[in-house]
Amino acid sequence: MIYLEEIAQQCFFTGKDSELFLDKTTEDVWRVSSNPKYRNPDMSMDEALELEARHQFIRLPKARDMNEIDIMDEYIDFVPENIQRDLAGILRQPLPFQPYRSRLERARLLDDYMAYRIERGADILADWFEEHEIDCCHQIVPANLSSAYLVRKLSDKDAAKAAHLQKKSVRQVRTDLYKVPENALLDQKFYVGYFDGENLAAVLDLVLDFPKRGTARLITLEGNQAASLLPELEKELARAGYAHIEIESQTADPWQDHGYTILKEENGTIVLGKEQELPEEEYVPEFEEQSEWTF
Repeated sequence: MIYLEEIAQQCFFTGKDSELFLDKTTEDVWRVSSNPKYRNPDMSMDEALELEARHQFIRLPKARDMNEIDIMDEYIDFVPENIQRDLAGILRQPLPFQPYRSRLERARLLDDYMAYRIERGADILADWFEEHEIDCCHQIVPANLSSAYLVRKLSDKDAAKAAHLQKKSVRQVRTDLYKVPENALLDQKFYVGYFDGENLAAVLDLVLDFPKRGTARLITLEGNQAASLLPELEKELARAGYAHIEIESQTADPWQDHGYTILKEENGTIVLGKEQELPEEEYVPEFEEQSEWTF
């Protein structure tokens, strides 16, 4: 699966001597440079251009296509007023990029801006991929899954806490960390915990694009008042482009109270499903050709 945020991250770091190509058959992304210093040993520019001519490769947008000036201007609205004035003045300079970031770094806002830049870049790329009829989706952001809990990916170090919560053995939990359904890949799996301080309150085992693209399957959502976590989870899945959600459960309750209906039974497990509306797209500036930027 092509994740827009990953592509945006790479697009923002393409310079005048490099190109990004998407292999439409494998969904791999290749960074190729005509500069001998940065040449990719596994793919030359000539090879990439030949594959592009055969319509196997497609050239992705570069940094100059992402309209970062517009993104920088938008971000000004999210900072304190005294910093707004400084950033607005910097944007009027001929080469504002480094001074803009330096000012944000002094204000300890640079990491926040870089995250915002990726988010907006992903929105811009969504239009490009739609125009070229290539399937893609947004990445799930753990922090967006709950306003009440700290949500993060679980690891082997969390196995004891997860085992206590789910009434399983530590060995079973460690197996669950890497277990995926048949015909699914590990990178489709999203295994996270909801933490209240040091206390693990809930566990989510989510497989994206399973059993088909555009569907998010909840293998596990377990913990105290687990069903109360659904509204924010559904909202984040909608933002990422998932209109259909399925839940595996031993019982239909309490999921039916949240609009889920029984689809089928698989080996004693009930599969429930729900369709949800996707959010309307916000305005995204169109691509504009700009002079090569200096970063």
